[in-house]
Amino acid sequence: MITEIPSPQEFAQASLDLLHLAWTIAARTLEELDASEVASWDEDGSAADAYLTSAQPELGNAVALVLPAQAMGLKGRIAKISPFLIIARDPRDWPRQCDSSDVSFADFRSADAADLIRIHDTVGDKRIAPEFASLFNMVRRRRNVLVHSVSKSERIRPPEVIRYIFQTISHLHDKVYWPRERVRYLSDSPLSPAWSSDFSYGTVLTEIDSASRC
Repeated sequence: MITEIPSPQEFAQASLDLLHLAWTIAARTLEELDASEVASWDEDGSAADAYLTSAQPELGNAVALVLPAQAMGLKGRIAKISPFLIIARDPRDWPRQCDSSDVSFADFRSADAADLIRIHDTVGDKRIAPEFASLFNMVRRRRNVLVHSVSKSERIRPPEVIRYIFQTISHLHDKVYWPRERVRYLSDSPLSPAWSSDFSYGTVLTEIDSASRC
């Protein structure tokens, strides 16, 4: 028997949690640029460029987080029909003795990210929008370059990460209002006992203001 089968809601929340991590990286980069007031004294843009160069590893991690966030969101939609559609490979390749003892769902290999849209559109009653399919493939390509290679031309800027996040929310979490979700996330963070609820609201206002101006 397969145990610990995740619900669609759990997949969706895992997706949002990953988007929060990516957002934190991009928002912090924008806030640091704002705090330096670099736009007022960096006449040739060299200081801002140097900062963004040093921030590339972190921004690369942000892009790398967006892809599994998208994959988790797609899995959540597939799981509404049946979570077992996410399990990959033939039964002969499933965990040993899964037919004679209980095995956690997590022990089964899940479908590759590249196959999730095809699975979703085959079994779902509403296909993924072409715009999201294009975004998903672009983020997957960007992530693969960052993880498996080194390319000076693959320069990442915070607005790009912000755009990926908002587009993902729009297509996979259309009922989520991001500022409210962000306040909830910060209010539940490990450091939340150290500050008042006003801190969460103030942080989100600052983040949204920086994102709106990038």
